[in-house]
Amino acid sequence: MSHCLSSTLRCPDENCTAEDVREKITITLAQRVIPRGDVKMKKPILTALALCALLLTVASLATPATAQEEGTTQPTTHEVTVTGTEFTPSDLSINKGDTVYFHWSDTNMAHNVAQSSSADSNEYDGQGWRSGEASTTVDFNVTFDNVGTFFYICEPHAAAGMKGSIKVSDPDASTSAESTPGFTFLPVIAAALAAGIVASRAPIAPIKIDNEG
Repeated sequence: MSHCLSSTLRCPDENCTAEDVREKITITLAQRVIPRGDVKMKKPILTALALCALLLTVASLATPATAQEEGTTQPTTHEVTVTGTEFTPSDLSINKGDTVYFHWSDTNMAHNVAQSSSADSNEYDGQGWRSGEASTTVDFNVTFDNVGTFFYICEPHAAAGMKGSIKVSDPDASTSAESTPGFTFLPVIAAALAAGIVASRAPIAPIKIDNEG
């Protein structure tokens, strides 16, 4: 074996003492003779840690941009029409930035659409969006830039239950939150593997032996 550990006793004559023997003990490690006390330690761990820090820094800078690019959602337009004294559909779930298009024409009864303060309210809240006075023909668009649940009514027929709701969510926020951990986890694994490779290829440090008896 080329990699071995042995102790060599070197004595100048047959009358040498035990102290002389101890002073001459050497260590042969990987075909190299190193006198006692001559220990030059390598530090592969420091190199591995530096590599880990570099990889993690790059990963932390790249992750937010990747999540933002993949999390972008294009706006969509949703239609709401009237059937008798009902909005169709009466309840919508949309994304932030989407538009709801209220439209009907030549209906038997005049209708309008107006934002209300709650599901139980039968009145216009006085501050939100409103299509105007009731009419048999309406074309009205509302774009939702804020998340939350919005309620609306047909003012002439609110008491008859002609109401609706629109739930607005932000898909980009949830997509970003879900994507980030996955992208962060991969560089951590790569850093750990790289650290192991560096440590395994580093030379083995000599061992200091102090034989005192």
